[in-house]
Amino acid sequence: MALAYVLKIRAKDEGFIITNYANYLQLEPPKWEVDIKEVSSWSCSHGVGRWCDDCGCSTGGGYGWNQKWRKPLREAFDYVRDELIKIFEKNASIYFKDIWHARNDYIDVILDRSKASIKAFLTKHQKYKLDTKETIKALKLMEMQRQTLLMYTSCGWFFSEISGIETTQIMKYAARAMQLASHFTDRNLEEKFVSILADAKSNLPEHGTGKDIFEKWVKPSIVTTKQIASLWALSSLYQDFDDEEDVYCYKVIRKAYKRVQKGTSTFVVGHIEIQSKITLQKSNLMFALMQYSGGDFHCAIKEYSDDNEFNTIKNNLIKSFLVNPLTEIIRALDECFGKEYFTLKDIFIEERRKILQILLRGKLGRFAQMYKDMYDEGKGSIYHLQGLGLNIPDEFKISAAYALSHKFNDIVVNSDGFLDEDLIQQAKDLNFEAKRIDITLDKQKSNNIFARKILQNINRLGHSF
Repeated sequence: MALAYVLKIRAKDEGFIITNYANYLQLEPPKWEVDIKEVSSWSCSHGVGRWCDDCGCSTGGGYGWNQKWRKPLREAFDYVRDELIKIFEKNASIYFKDIWHARNDYIDVILDRSKASIKAFLTKHQKYKLDTKETIKALKLMEMQRQTLLMYTSCGWFFSEISGIETTQIMKYAARAMQLASHFTDRNLEEKFVSILADAKSNLPEHGTGKDIFEKWVKPSIVTTKQIASLWALSSLYQDFDDEEDVYCYKVIRKAYKRVQKGTSTFVVGHIEIQSKITLQKSNLMFALMQYSGGDFHCAIKEYSDDNEFNTIKNNLIKSFLVNPLTEIIRALDECFGKEYFTLKDIFIEERRKILQILLRGKLGRFAQMYKDMYDEGKGSIYHLQGLGLNIPDEFKISAAYALSHKFNDIVVNSDGFLDEDLIQQAKDLNFEAKRIDITLDKQKSNNIFARKILQNINRLGHSF
């Protein structure tokens, strides 16, 4: 608000004109030419030491910390970069007239992923009219270069610790670049990459080295189309999907879907097509998802072959699910799809959290009702015990704290901001009851409502002067 005031009102009052560099340079063309000092940067007085050495420049960190991890991290990234340049030059030259000019112009596609933008990019740079498969390969090569550039993002080197989220993120860029490179080479680039990272020691002993951090946090984040399929399959149990649905940077098209129930268990068989919006690669997959009564999942996925195989597998698995024990359906899934499968822990953490909240919602409602029933049914006997000078059991205090806190907050929540004498008396009675049992009410929800109300009234008061 202060910045808006300065730019919109105060600057004009003081005679300033708000402009930008392009406009200013048009009005005031450069009169001097200067040479920029090579290998220099704004954030480090040691040239570009911050991106490759323990130069002493860092943000945050504990006593005695160092940034010796930068050198092996830089060496690991440079190794990947140099290897990917070889792959890029060899393969991209098949499709593009000038591969580096095309790489630089790829920014236009990054900023606009539409079909028209991709078509314009290819029309300008392709050696000949690329077919669908060649287009996918060409875009993978460009995306591989993009991820390689992202490895050197400044914030990954700016802070003091290799296990920080910023440095972990630039390792993820390296992992994605190598994942894309695997479509063009059989060489295992990751093996040497992590061996170099093993020399990058964390300042926190529990995190080990860059290799340990890569194995622990980076590799599990690598996304495959099968993970996208398992996420879509799991989510389909809790929300209605259209036949075409966007899942992050993928488009999922539902071809077939069958869901059956047995008791508290659910079984789903489906056929979906997944297309990357980045590389345009398509994957044709079939899946079978088993949801146990406890809420856990078992999702098996394989490449789709044809309708006959899909229908045969679908019918056999559904029959097995309906008539056989769960161990038999799992055995049948292994026979049809192989031993690989996905569970809740294999999907993205934010989606996992969302699904767990849905799963817990019903259970928490039942628990809440149990606490209320325990309090209402037991309070007569408990107060009688108290009258005899006996201690109130802790188990009853837990249920009483929940039930009375819930009642107290309900009074405020349902009052629409206006508490009449009757509601105030109810709140006082609940407070008295809580003190009698020697418990503290959780009034956080009520406190938040009152805080907003007080702030609202203060603002109104301020505007009235």
